Amino acid sequence: MPTTMAGYTPVLSSRLLIGMGEQEANHPSQMSQKAKQMHARLSALGHPGLFVEYREYRDEFHISVLPVLISQAIRFAARKKAVRG
Repeated sequence: MPTTMAGYTPVLSSRLLIGMGEQEANHPSQMSQKAKQMHARLSALGHPGLFVEYREYRDEFHISVLPVLISQAIRFAARKKAVRG
């Protein structure tokens, strides 16, 4: 589908959950910082059809975060509307 066409405005309705384990904050890859930066950049776009949420899971690291992140991602995906706050 073309992104621009006379008289056509593409409609975006997307939601993205970015989740990290709290204990990843000091990892040499700087994955946690990069995830926060991605959240900030995407949120700054201000597109009304784009909802981006960042969550950091306390006491979790790269592997231990998976069960809680999967559970939260399913709930996040199942919500009809974005809930802020």
